Amino acid sequence: MLHIGLTTGDNMKKLLISFMFVSVLVGCSLSEQHASTQQGSNSQSIGWLDKECLAIRNPNFVIGDQFTVVDFSMPQQQFNVEIVSESPDEEQCAPLIDERKVINLDQGFTFYMVDGLPTDFDSGIALLKSDYVISNVNGYQTVDLNGDKKPDFLSQCFSSEGIHFTVNDGAVNGPALWASYYYLAYDLEANCP
Repeated sequence: MLHIGLTTGDNMKKLLISFMFVSVLVGCSLSEQHASTQQGSNSQSIGWLDKECLAIRNPNFVIGDQFTVVDFSMPQQQFNVEIVSESPDEEQCAPLIDERKVINLDQGFTFYMVDGLPTDFDSGIALLKSDYVISNVNGYQTVDLNGDKKPDFLSQCFSSEGIHFTVNDGAVNGPALWASYYYLAYDLEANCP
């Protein structure tokens, strides 16, 4: 039997390496839990729109509930809208057409129709009006989503088959505090970072 003796220094090195490894694992786990908790707490009061169709992970809104919508023209604009109907059909709500419906519903969205948008509105992010104050920073509409008293930026980008909507921490391309995806079922020119 081969026996390799370890000195006290070797044992300390092993202990230190083990401690560092466990610390990194715990830190990553806590960071993921924080991001997941923050995403979860916002996911029921923020959604996205395709024209007048609102997609949001909350089945409890009713006719008359109000949202502020931010579009992605430059400078970004905001509009006040309210829910005018629940459970729209595919003729009213493009995310529910046959090619898109299964994937968009599988993400847990409830769909509503809203009123108050200009006729040329295309897509944007909707924030429950009572929960958020929106400010303008250099042509960008911002919100303090994480409570750090700094502006968080709303953005969208395209992947190969859909649109990614995000609220980013502190900068247009900062880390995502909230994110959602709209599956379009056709090829796009991707521009997401």
